[in-house]
Amino acid sequence: MNLRADVATFVKKLVWEIKYGVQKYPLPVAAEDAVFHLSGLPNQARILELGCGKGSLLQALRRAGWQGQYCGVDISEVAIRGASEIEKSANSSWIVSDIESFDSNGKWDVIAMIESIYYVKIGKVTEVLTRAMGMLNAGGYLLLRIHDFAKHHEYIDVIRGLGSQVVYKGSLVLILPRPAITHAQKQTHH
Repeated sequence: MNLRADVATFVKKLVWEIKYGVQKYPLPVAAEDAVFHLSGLPNQARILELGCGKGSLLQALRRAGWQGQYCGVDISEVAIRGASEIEKSANSSWIVSDIESFDSNGKWDVIAMIESIYYVKIGKVTEVLTRAMGMLNAGGYLLLRIHDFAKHHEYIDVIRGLGSQVVYKGSLVLILPRPAITHAQKQTHH
């Protein structure tokens, strides 16, 4: 049982509110590999981060010179409030939501989940990642960071089963959605 994923959403929310609000959970250092990868994106790129915490990834990207559009989503109101006080740019927005139920009408070039996929119930990973792929612009991709592939092999197995192109770069996993086949393309294959 994965306690991070398998507990009820209200329990996850309570735990993170306590960590950020009562225990004053420190701002973690953003993963250097993710920052390096994402900071190379053009400033017109739009990044959505699911499980953003207090926004350490965005802060690192801003320090690296990236000034694109960013939206951070986290289950903790305390974390989002803290992140929004640190980053008040017109190019950033913040939403309180759990990952499993989050949906967006916006389209994104990259949807990042930096060490946050483990908070999704294994039985919902396909649904969550498929929904996320539907939020991508043409040419967009999902970027997951998984620090220990052996420990989280169930998640890797689900990702491999998505039917998408998966590229591994150290601890980073890029999921590139397969383009949808149009009705006209189906007709040419028959």
